[in-house]
Amino acid sequence: MIGLQWNDERVDALNFATDGARLPTGAVGIDRLVETRTRGAYLQAQWAPVPRLKLTAGLRHDRLDFRVGLRPDDDTFASAAPSGATAIERSASRTSPKLGVAWALLDGGGHRLEAIANAARGLKSPYPFADFLGNLGVGGLVPSLSLSRVTSLEGGLQGAASDGRLRWRATLWNTRQDDEVSRNAAGFLQAFARTDRDGVDVEASAFVSRDTRLFASASVMRARAVDAAPGADRLPNVPESVATLGVEALQAIGAHRLDLSAFATRVGPQPLTADNALRGGAFVRSVARIGWTHPALAGVSGYAQLVHYDRPLNEVQFDFGAGAVGVAPRPRWQVLVGLRVTL
Repeated sequence: MIGLQWNDERVDALNFATDGARLPTGAVGIDRLVETRTRGAYLQAQWAPVPRLKLTAGLRHDRLDFRVGLRPDDDTFASAAPSGATAIERSASRTSPKLGVAWALLDGGGHRLEAIANAARGLKSPYPFADFLGNLGVGGLVPSLSLSRVTSLEGGLQGAASDGRLRWRATLWNTRQDDEVSRNAAGFLQAFARTDRDGVDVEASAFVSRDTRLFASASVMRARAVDAAPGADRLPNVPESVATLGVEALQAIGAHRLDLSAFATRVGPQPLTADNALRGGAFVRSVARIGWTHPALAGVSGYAQLVHYDRPLNEVQFDFGAGAVGVAPRPRWQVLVGLRVTL
């Protein structure tokens, strides 16, 4: 597999606090023109030297070019202007390798069991409206557009029935990011430097009939800032566990095709502060969806979706400091109905 990627974006952004639906003087946070160009090339190959062994190797090279034009009302303009940095330009490149191996421990009797291992290195590019502030030493806080390296390791077991009716996978994994930064709800940057995430993932799906599939997954994760003091190293807003159980089916009624799905996801508790003193509770999000198509109406489809939260004030929480917690509320019930017509 070989491929190329090219993406250009030009975003003119104005972000401000509202007061009576009007722009108040001096309350602008972002007023900038951001131009981003991303180019990438990748190559991946698989090789089976013997029937039970599959090797995977991949390589990707990315080049990112950024230009950020700051206007006088932007929150970084005052710091950047003295150094002549009213327009910040940065370029960065990164080469990312990937290696994988799958060994069939069992291949027969109606089931294939494999031991798998993967190692990869990638990157996280900066988001020019949130996490690109950095102290460059001269001129104080001015935009910094560096790449953060991400390293991931994974190992485990996976299996599948020879008829395709059952698939499952269980893995242990670790990801490490060199320079992780986030912005909380109050607008303050949180720099965690090196971060580490360890987890266990289990997932399975089974066809109980030709047109009905059950699926389930569960993850447990531990997220820490590597260089932080013990007891103050939690990464905020990272759920400690996530579990999903659902079903999807295809139903034909005459010439009408109905795609049905329903699933419930339990998002576990999460720390809101690095010392874990403030915590968000677990909540369950349940979704039921039905989609409709008809072969005589090409390009026309419809859907209806129902979403329910058992604790609508718990999905997104933020630490505002001094023991204050802000919540992004969700309605307990949501009903979405749509019709799509492709011309």
